[in-house]
Amino acid sequence: MSSRSFYFGTHKEYDKIDAKKYLNMNIKPIKTKKDYKTAFSQIEGLWGAKENTSDGDKFEVLFTLVEAYEEKHYPIPPPHPIEAIKFRLEQGEVDEKELTKILGGRSRKSEILSGL
Repeated sequence: MSSRSFYFGTHKEYDKIDAKKYLNMNIKPIKTKKDYKTAFSQIEGLWGAKENTSDGDKFEVLFTLVEAYEEKHYPIPPPHPIEAIKFRLEQGEVDEKELTKILGGRSRKSEILSGL
């Protein structure tokens, strides 16, 4: 990959390019916990940056890098199936009657939810 880029347009159009957008990013991969903390700190400072601005673009790139680092180093395991069912009940996404029908009766529902 070349670090050179070419611009085809008029001098007037070229003068309108926000060079800071391309020169001030100084972003590198997150390889260590220190890199992670630095990137996270930068994200906090850029929070609320407008989209399609140099700060907004930097925020998006850093956020993506932090997210990838977290997925690799701090994975969140899926919930236990019984806890997932209880959560759906608490959130109102499934009601007790519906769950009873799905599981085949009240006693079966009680057995499942109690972990038997």
